[in-house]
Amino acid sequence: MPFREYDLYHGAALNQIVKDERFASVNKYPEASQSEYIINHDIGLYLKYRSNDSSPWQFTFNHEQHQQLRRLVQRCSKTYLGFICGTDGCCCVPYQTFVTLIPEGTLAEGTSLNIEVSRDPGGSYRVHRGYKKFSVPVNAFPRILFE
Repeated sequence: MPFREYDLYHGAALNQIVKDERFASVNKYPEASQSEYIINHDIGLYLKYRSNDSSPWQFTFNHEQHQQLRRLVQRCSKTYLGFICGTDGCCCVPYQTFVTLIPEGTLAEGTSLNIEVSRDPGGSYRVHRGYKKFSVPVNAFPRILFE
C-alpha cells in the first residue's frame, strides 16, 4: 500500500518519540482517527501537520476534531497536540494550554478554529489565535511528553 502524506509527517514525529529513552509503546484505539495516538499507555497525542516548510503554518480544528481531542483527554492522564510544521519540526502543546485558545472552551458543531504557528530563524515556536498567544521552545518535543 502506498504511503499517504500524513504517514510521512506523523512517522517523522513518532520517530522522534521512539528515540527517547523513556518511550515504551505507541498504540491506537480501534475507533481512533488517523491523528490520535497513545504513548506509553497513558499519554494522548493528537497530531496535525502542514506540509509547507516555511513559517507561518495554519492549522484548522473543527468540532469533530475537538471531540476526538476531548476523547483522548478522558482516556489519558495527559494529552498533547503536536503541530507538525513541515520539515521544521513539531510544536507540542499541552491540551490545557490549547483549550485557552478556544472561545468558551468548546467548539460548537459546524464551527472551526484557526491556529497559527510561526517561528523566526533560531527562535521558539509562537502559537497564536487572534490576541491570544504563547511560545513553545523548539527543543520541547518530544521531551514535553515524558515530563
